[in-house]
Amino acid sequence: MELLVATTVAMLMLTLLLTTFSGTLESWTTTAARSETFSEARAALHLLERELRHVAPKIESEGETLHDVITGLEAPVGGMDKALGFFCKVPHQGQPSTSAQSNICGVTYFLAPESSQVNAPHALFRRLIPSGDTFAMLSEAPTGFFADACLVDDLAEVVAQNVIDFQVRLRDSQLTPVAFPATPTSPTDAAFVEVKLKVISTRGAQSYFDPVVSAAQKDKVALQEAREFTLRHPLR
Repeated sequence: MELLVATTVAMLMLTLLLTTFSGTLESWTTTAARSETFSEARAALHLLERELRHVAPKIESEGETLHDVITGLEAPVGGMDKALGFFCKVPHQGQPSTSAQSNICGVTYFLAPESSQVNAPHALFRRLIPSGDTFAMLSEAPTGFFADACLVDDLAEVVAQNVIDFQVRLRDSQLTPVAFPATPTSPTDAAFVEVKLKVISTRGAQSYFDPVVSAAQKDKVALQEAREFTLRHPLR
């Protein structure tokens, strides 16, 4: 009888320990995955800010204009939700092609599904266009350059996963929102470009990007599992 009681107690304790360990491991795994997603988003904005510091003047004009940095942000661009495009200076060694003719490249950041699956999570893509291709595209279509450059191909790389929102806005010196200029020569009071990147944990993404999940449930999941990061870069 004593042996039976001792064995039962030992089994109960072992079950309790295993349950506690399993819960702790699951919690740690969830926290680690969430931390990795958030760190990736911060790194993406850091890369974007670094490239904005090296904005190049528009190739066919004498000086830099606001449209060298901002383009097509209010309406969908090439089927994408939001996009940011500009010319920047990148050394030959850092360009993804041997067609490099100078250090001026076109670069776009845009939101798109990671794959063709219906419930595929969205990601922030970065597409760096080598200088040779940049000049060739400009000679063929000097307008709408960045709209045509927002596509997922071999030049595009994912810089942030599980993205649920990517917004770009202009603000004046008082940080008041201002409209995008109608043309490259239109006057503007914009002093900053503001980029907001909102990502959700891998666990939350499974529900958020599921087409059968209701909008209300998605909002609830995002409230618990998502985080927004902001970059504000001076234009002058």
